[in-house]
Amino acid sequence: MEKRIENKKIAPALRKVLSLLLSLVMLFSITAGIDLSAFAATSGDFEYTVLKDGTAEITAYIGSETDILIPSEIDGYTVTSIGEKAFSGCKSLKSIIISDGIMSIGNYAFYMCLNLTNIDVADSIISIGSSAFSLCESLSTIKMSNNVESIGSNAFAYCKSLTSIIIPDSVTSISSFLFQHCENLSNVELSNNITSIAASAFFSCKSLTDIRIPDSVTSISDGAFSDCSNIKSISIPYGVQYINNYTFNGCVMLKSVTIPNSVMRITSYAFKSCNNLSDIYYDGTMAEWNNIDIAGNNYQLMTSTIFCSNGVINCNHSYNIVTKPETCTEDGTVMYVCEFCNDTHTEILLATGHTVVTDKAVAATCTTAGKTAGSHCSVCNAVITAQKAVPATGHSYDAGRVTKKATCTANGIKTYTCTICGETKTETIKATGHTVVTDKAVAATCTTAGKTAGSHCSVCNAVIAAQKAVPATGHSYDAGKVTKQPTVTTTGVKTYTCTKCKATKTEAIKATGLKTPTLKATVNANGTFKLSWNKVSGAEKYELYIKQADGSYKLMKTTTATSFTTAFATYGKQFSYKMRAVKGNTKSAYSSVVNAKNTKKLQTPTMKVTVNANGTFKLSWNKVTGADKYELYIKQSDGSYKLMKTTTSTSFTTAFATYGKQFSYKMRAVTSKNKSAASAYSSVVNAKNTKKLQTPTLKVTVNSNGTFKLSWNKVTGAEKYELYIKQANGSYKLMKTTTSTSFTTAFATYGKQFSYKMRAVTSKNKSAASAYSSVVNAKNTKKLQTPSLKVAVNKNGSFKLSWGKVTGATSYQIYMKQSNGTYKLIKTTSSTSFTTAVASKGKTYSYKVRAVTSKDKNATSNYSKVVSAKRK
Repeated sequence: MEKRIENKKIAPALRKVLSLLLSLVMLFSITAGIDLSAFAATSGDFEYTVLKDGTAEITAYIGSETDILIPSEIDGYTVTSIGEKAFSGCKSLKSIIISDGIMSIGNYAFYMCLNLTNIDVADSIISIGSSAFSLCESLSTIKMSNNVESIGSNAFAYCKSLTSIIIPDSVTSISSFLFQHCENLSNVELSNNITSIAASAFFSCKSLTDIRIPDSVTSISDGAFSDCSNIKSISIPYGVQYINNYTFNGCVMLKSVTIPNSVMRITSYAFKSCNNLSDIYYDGTMAEWNNIDIAGNNYQLMTSTIFCSNGVINCNHSYNIVTKPETCTEDGTVMYVCEFCNDTHTEILLATGHTVVTDKAVAATCTTAGKTAGSHCSVCNAVITAQKAVPATGHSYDAGRVTKKATCTANGIKTYTCTICGETKTETIKATGHTVVTDKAVAATCTTAGKTAGSHCSVCNAVIAAQKAVPATGHSYDAGKVTKQPTVTTTGVKTYTCTKCKATKTEAIKATGLKTPTLKATVNANGTFKLSWNKVSGAEKYELYIKQADGSYKLMKTTTATSFTTAFATYGKQFSYKMRAVKGNTKSAYSSVVNAKNTKKLQTPTMKVTVNANGTFKLSWNKVTGADKYELYIKQSDGSYKLMKTTTSTSFTTAFATYGKQFSYKMRAVTSKNKSAASAYSSVVNAKNTKKLQTPTLKVTVNSNGTFKLSWNKVTGAEKYELYIKQANGSYKLMKTTTSTSFTTAFATYGKQFSYKMRAVTSKNKSAASAYSSVVNAKNTKKLQTPSLKVAVNKNGSFKLSWGKVTGATSYQIYMKQSNGTYKLIKTTSSTSFTTAVASKGKTYSYKVRAVTSKDKNATSNYSKVVSAKRK
């Protein structure tokens, strides 16, 4: 009978309840003799099926996380496999870790997980199913299990981002189409135990340039490396007898192949389209090569050079050339020697004879000799007809021309040119002398100088008689007049005029400036000072200064008003002030200094009291000008008042007040500047706490180890908390008194409901105890935790089994595997270890353990993982 629940919208809490119900149904079915071979359930983000052996198989992923850990345990069941199509098409997945203990990955398990980039496979994985990771286009890395024994066909087909992979030694065969269309796979390390490579295993792996086929391989099937277009060389291991159809079809860059003499047949199209194949290295003789059955459509193989152990077949003669070149008068030779088969032949190169070239005649010039025509050989430069010298002709000059004119004081030049070669020669032309002109006199003015008469040359402007300067006469100014009146901040202008040329000059008239203000000071009732002064015509603002302890004055305030009130002044201390008017950069003289002293105390505050819901009192009062703190007093049993608190705030909340007792308070405002300025005490206020402690809220959680955690909120004023448990007769009994806000019970009886309540209390007044919290109920439906079993081989050949202590367990049952495959109970113990009898040498023993409690058989834990041991 098989039952299955698949609803991705079921809330996580409901899933857990359903999982528990299914477990109970299974237990009931076993008790009733019903064959419940497998059932399905949902836990968190996973759907799973419980198999006949009691382990779980993950059948679907319903979450949306990008990085996930596939667990080794779900709802107490050990996960041993990932089922067919369990994660197929999960586009959100990017990274997966498979937990240790999972042994198999089913067919199409991660098919088309398009965004999956890496996966970490646990060493416990033994098998990977067909197309398990097919079309995982983003998968670039995969850590392979060292214990995997089988990998199904197409397991990594179309993994376009996969660049490298290591096949562990536990794998003995490469399945068909395993890596087909892995376009970027460039590095493959094959197991040294692989014996066969199946059909199209590496079909269209276009990035492979080289691959080592292990010596253990004896069979390579059809198309195994077909379309691996970048492989350049391949070595087939000894033991392979057949190179099958299309094995290397389309390996267009393949140049050389090593073939063992174990090969008996090369079938059709084995090397089809291997256009660059040229060298075959065969470790047998030429006769053995000729006995291989080579089918048709292997043209490139048949035309390649075959390097056998005793010679070369189809030698395409790669010659080394030895040359003695020919000359004009002697013959030369060329010798060709094949580097493979030593074939040689020689060619004679006849002497070429002279190649005659004419040497042209060179004409003589005015100053250099020439030469007649001749000839020579252009190859060896031998002279055929020698050239003879022709003498220079000499110059023939023209009538000449003036190239530099003569001046008043300097000579000129005349230049003559050769009509044949352009060569030149010169002669001197004498200077002409000056032409004198008179320079008139110039009269002087108020501002400019004059000059006397003189003379100069009209041709070259040279001075003959220099002119002398006559000084300017200077201005004659009148008495002047005001042309701009001065203001408070700006200067005026007075202008003077020259009586001869009407030129003008000016001088500044000083600004009038600001008048000095008169300052007054008044002491206000609240201990502040009012400073006031008259308005000054033209002023933009006023600067107020206060005298400091060292006698200097410091700027205290800049204002546009004609008065200013200070802060609360220190009681009994005299303050001195002065001021001045300001406009821009213009400032008046300082006013006379005024003095003021505060002889008034701080105002008396008004206090109020409020009783809070949590049994504390809130005291509050108004802010007092000049006060920097407040003193709070509480009335004592003898009627006197004691300072309770000094604060800068205008409120204070007391601690929890004793229930039913009246408290009296008063206060005053103070200043640290002068104790004598302290205000009078406020009126006394009274308060009484008539409120009980607040009722706590109790919560309960069932822990994984079968205990309950009781927790509650902290209650103001409570010193401790009383926990009560319901008894069989319905009454409640005090179970625990604690100052903490939580308590964990002992292991609870499996399946039994427990009820709890609590209250907050204070030793100051029993009547102030809070009301009881609401009752909370809890039931332990959790089995005992599964123990973790370890085994060690003792020196005497016995085994020591050990495990951790399980909360709530009263004993542990140890089972050993029998020869028929069933487990038999061999020991029940309250200890956490057990030593077996001496084991037989070379025999493997398997054990498991579970925790039990005498209080409830249904609470028995799951079996631990099986551990095995062998005595050497």
